[in-house]
This record gives sequence, structure tokens and C-alpha cells, in this order.
Amino acid sequence: MQIEIGGWNSLGEAQAFLIDLQKVSGINAANRTDFRGGILFATVECPNWAADDLAIQLESAAILKKYRIAVQTASKAKIEAKIQGP
Repeated sequence: MQIEIGGWNSLGEAQAFLIDLQKVSGINAANRTDFRGGILFATVECPNWAADDLAIQLESAAILKKYRIAVQTASKAKIEAKIQGP
């Protein structure tokens, strides 16, 4: 599953998110493939049952809420999202 999340202030902040994402139930790995213009491009490895819920988890998992992610588009292969303003 590919994810693209825009609105990051720094690569460090995006990397911290990936570390937290790997702690979410069902996520086997989350690896950055690119970071350009505040947009994180990453690959997430998870079983099909977890992939179906990944978009919801990005917005609602307790460990990820601090990142204020809002999903814009979601398909079986790719999720596009952005960081919401304060």
C-alpha cells in the first residue's frame, strides 16, 4: 500500500510518524520512499484485513491522532492525505 501525506514541517516529523505507524495493530512495516516539498511518500506493509482499515486508522488510531491526518482519497493501492492545521 502506498501512502502520500502532505503538510509536514520536517523530515524528522514525518519519520516520527512512520515509527508510530508501525506500532498500529496490523502494520508490519512502514518505509519512506521519498520526501519532497513537505510530502511524505511511503510504502506500508500489512495484511489485507489491515489495509482495508488503514485510511481510518491514519485518522483515528490513538497513537496517530497527534499528527492530525485527514485522508483525501483512499483506494486498495494508495491513500492520499494531508496534515490538518492547528
